[in-house]
Amino acid sequence: MSDFTTPSSTRPPCLNRAGRPYGSPNRPYAAGSSRAFVPDMPPLVVDERGAAYLCQVSIARWRELVETECTPSPLYFSARPIWSIDDLRLWLAAGTPMRGLWELRRENR
Repeated sequence: MSDFTTPSSTRPPCLNRAGRPYGSPNRPYAAGSSRAFVPDMPPLVVDERGAAYLCQVSIARWRELVETECTPSPLYFSARPIWSIDDLRLWLAAGTPMRGLWELRRENR
């Protein structure tokens, strides 16, 4: 895993400057905190950058897909759109259907 000294050009695109997946905190929470950080737990959600990376498209293309409702509906955390990684994987496996059709399929599961 990379460290703080790794230049961004050699860092995999899915990791932030601290060498952690996008969306993970920059540092673990203080000992005894009620918000314990579990470093080995994989992320459950991703932001638009992470979603674009998982779907192998540019961020600009991902934004176009979101605006035209070609992606699963985002969840919102503090007005910031995020997507469930499991939902994105299922959506990709289903052949990337339009949002309306995808939501109908999810309801009928």
